[in-house]
Amino acid sequence: MARAKKKQASGEPRAVPIAWDVPSNVPAVRVNNFVIQHTDDDFVISVFEIPTPIVFGNSEERAAKVLEMGAITALCRGRFVLGPGRMSELIELLTRNFEEWQKQIRVAVEEASK
Repeated sequence: MARAKKKQASGEPRAVPIAWDVPSNVPAVRVNNFVIQHTDDDFVISVFEIPTPIVFGNSEERAAKVLEMGAITALCRGRFVLGPGRMSELIELLTRNFEEWQKQIRVAVEEASK
């Protein structure tokens, strides 16, 4: 369980357990496009879903139909504002988690090829 640091009356930080609550009405959505902007004080992360357009025909016909559309709408699925400290922490957590995933995939591939 993660712990948050909270100052005691003495001013010294102490660890406080965090109980993660993800309500059932919070959707888990797949996103495939990201925009990261920053100000002097914050980073703004916007996550988007760009759905694959539904078009029919052979590959040339499908390509032509997509070009006729002019633009495909990117649907914003969430926006997050983080200060520099939290942004640094997020980058570290994402990097560590991705590296762990890569190790697991590598082991699974090696095991499957035996």
